[in-house]
Order: sequence, then C-alpha cells, then structure tokens
Amino acid sequence: MLKFPLDQSKTVDAKTVSAFVDDFAAGKIAPSVKSEPVPKTQSGPVYVLVADEFDKVVADTKKDLLVECASARPLCSADVSVYAPVRGLSSLTALT
Repeated sequence: MLKFPLDQSKTVDAKTVSAFVDDFAAGKIAPSVKSEPVPKTQSGPVYVLVADEFDKVVADTKKDLLVECASARPLCSADVSVYAPVRGLSSLTALT
C-alpha cells in the first residue's frame, strides 16, 4: 500500500490540506517509502539496492539480477512479486 503523508513541517490548516489534495490529485506528490538513502558509492560484489533506485536498476535488461529482500518476514512481500516471473528458470537461484 502506497502512503502519501502530509508534510508535518507545515501548519495543518484548510489551505495546506486543500493544496495537498490538489497536488495529490494532479499526481505531483511522490509516495513515501521507508528506505535507506542511495549509497554514495557502491563498492564490493554486492550492490545495495534501495527504494529510490529500484525501478531504474531492476528495469536494466542488460544484466541478470538476483534480488534478495533483507527485511524481516513477514514485512517484506516484495520478493514474492519480484521472483514470481522467474521462479521456473533453472539457471536462477533466488534467495529469500
């Protein structure tokens, strides 16, 4: 479920809420995702994949990817949707 929280640094009044609803309806508000920030550097054999880069990295068809969800169960349901299309490939091992 996507969440679009109201900016808590702003005063909550009719004007702020109205502007928020208008921006939401216009698609101007990005969903809030709990994630680490994008790492400044990626060193080592394991690429740290965070929410802000997920679509860009996973959509790159030049690479074969193995995505492991590191969150505690049952909080991480993303691995089910990621692994489902490749579950039948004998050349891929998916770790969960």
